[in-house]
Amino acid sequence: ATKYVYMVPYKYTASCVEQEDSNAIRKRSKRSAFCVGCPTAITDLNGGEHKERVIKILLAKVAGSESQLKSMQPEIINATSQVVQGTMYTYFVAYRLEDSHQVCKLTSWERPWLDGAEAYQYTAECGAGQGDSNVLRKRRSKSRSKRAFGNPRVLTEEELQQDEHIKRVDAILASNPGVGAASPKIVNGTMQLVAGNSYTYYIAYTVNGEERVCQLNSWERPWLEEKQPEEAYKRTVKCDGTDESSVARARRHAKKTGASNELSAEDLKDKSHVERIKAGLVAYNTEKSKSYDDFEIVKGSVQLVAGSLYKYTFKVKSEPEVVCKISVWERVWLDTQDQRKYNVKCDGDDEPEQEQKLAASKRSARSVRPRQSDADGEGHYSKGEDHARHLFEKFKLKHSRQYQSSLEHEMRFRIFKNNLFKIEQLNKYEQGTAKYGITHFADMTSAEYRQRTGLVVPRDEDRNHVGNPKAEIDENMEIPEAFDWRESGAVSPVKNQGNCGSCWAFSVVGNIEGLHQIKTKVLEEYSEQELLDCDAVDSACQGGYMDDAYKAIEKIGGLELESEYPYLAKKQKTCHYNSTKVHVRVKGAVDLPKNETAMAQYLVANGPVSIGLNANAMQFYRGGISHPWRPLCSKKNLDHGVLIVGYGVKEYPMFNKTMPFWIVKNSWGPKWGEQGYYRIFRGDNTCGVSEMASSAVLE
Repeated sequence: ATKYVYMVPYKYTASCVEQEDSNAIRKRSKRSAFCVGCPTAITDLNGGEHKERVIKILLAKVAGSESQLKSMQPEIINATSQVVQGTMYTYFVAYRLEDSHQVCKLTSWERPWLDGAEAYQYTAECGAGQGDSNVLRKRRSKSRSKRAFGNPRVLTEEELQQDEHIKRVDAILASNPGVGAASPKIVNGTMQLVAGNSYTYYIAYTVNGEERVCQLNSWERPWLEEKQPEEAYKRTVKCDGTDESSVARARRHAKKTGASNELSAEDLKDKSHVERIKAGLVAYNTEKSKSYDDFEIVKGSVQLVAGSLYKYTFKVKSEPEVVCKISVWERVWLDTQDQRKYNVKCDGDDEPEQEQKLAASKRSARSVRPRQSDADGEGHYSKGEDHARHLFEKFKLKHSRQYQSSLEHEMRFRIFKNNLFKIEQLNKYEQGTAKYGITHFADMTSAEYRQRTGLVVPRDEDRNHVGNPKAEIDENMEIPEAFDWRESGAVSPVKNQGNCGSCWAFSVVGNIEGLHQIKTKVLEEYSEQELLDCDAVDSACQGGYMDDAYKAIEKIGGLELESEYPYLAKKQKTCHYNSTKVHVRVKGAVDLPKNETAMAQYLVANGPVSIGLNANAMQFYRGGISHPWRPLCSKKNLDHGVLIVGYGVKEYPMFNKTMPFWIVKNSWGPKWGEQGYYRIFRGDNTCGVSEMASSAVLE
């Protein structure tokens, strides 16, 4: 790929005050619109002070000797000065190098009251990212290979006159209308192969008698036009800090320095505000188990207070009655992890303090879970940023995570860090013996994680069919203290649904596999892919409902073997059902009562039971009997279909307690949980385990 960089000197006037003589400016009152701290154009470019300063910077940062400096024939194109804890001088200087023109941006930060090197600090940025070391020597050492892959190639004066480059410069300027360049002249340009073609130009043009310089860049990847058109051509413009748009912004802020400045409706259309809110919602969504990803900004403001403090009010589109407020404190000069601090508050977030204390005391009294070590995941969040980053690096290595950009990397780290908080809360308030820790879901938001489950429960108003009949259960039946259908060979090996929301299909197929083995004494593995392709009611990888799946199997005509209709983790365009290969048929289904004793009786008498539950705690489950605090795993939010294959009781003589549990077969592969299984507390409808129990009826 090729990266082109062009430098163009241009002239324009953009001052924070109307142009007038220096005496008039000094006489302005304090209430004037003068932009304190903004760059001010230097008009006397040929003054001895500025020439002397430029020569010092060039000798220190660019040229190797005075003779080399003379051969460069430097000429100051444009300059500004700025009061910023001292005085910052910025110069754009044109010079000759070999057969081409070059442009350098030179700065001198002068604080004469300091000692040593701190008093005068020089920088130089020349051409396409040459840096501030000895540029001439570097250029000569690279001249033999300047066409090498990945290195910027300087475009000759003849090339810069070609229509290709002139049209590209026009296109870049057209994509940034705020610059408003008139009759620009291309001073310098480079082309670079960097995952596409990157062109950089420096252009010069004149506005109101003053010459200005802008750096234009066009990163071109035409092969993305069809699928990602917005990524195919990335065009940016960087001027010398005194263009009209930046001055206008500076004037607006200067009017109310330190006070809150309301953002207009036009300002709020800028994508940066949306991205800022989305980044802040990462932690909130994780902590509150929400999925507030689509919203409408109602109002916003910005305040200069040791950085920039942004405040927004927005409505959640999925829940129009919910209004949220978010504040974002940006201090970009700090380390990456401290640059932005977020605070989000939405309607309905408050929990009375007294209720929190009462709930905490009850949990403490009930819990028999032994104290866990940091290795199990507890306390990671509280240990701070450095510890979290260390864990994140280990997580990336273990799970082979690679992110497309540094921005995505930081976003995933924020999600990971907030998931550490969630893990800490699960461990802190666990009432059973479960341990929660870092799993392969640890860099996913709650919404992304739910896409790996897949149970979609129809709303009452959407249900237009008759429900299943109630299961017949012998209430007087005596059952053993523990029971496990795996010991009877009625449970197939743990499967993996992959990145597909097809848990509903695995739950139903597992139920039918168990019933068929109990009936025939032959264990067969049936095809979930058949349901993804041929079930016209459910939505394949976008989710489904077990009751609908039973009806679909009955309507289709039965299930084929997994080996004959293998799982692909995606819906195919056509159904490949073959009636001659059917191995099991269904004639309906039954619903079990919301009573865990009755569920156990039915399981012992008939076989494994399909259920839906809230999988919130399963995201970080590592083992043990899971009994989450109810607010962390509500019985109302069922989002995952699984299979109960047995039950048992764990005794704790030290605490004089027993802990009953269900044995649940999951569909996330044998590396998850306890070899693919989940033990969850039995007896109080934990995570909604008894809300949606059902079973097929075989022919």
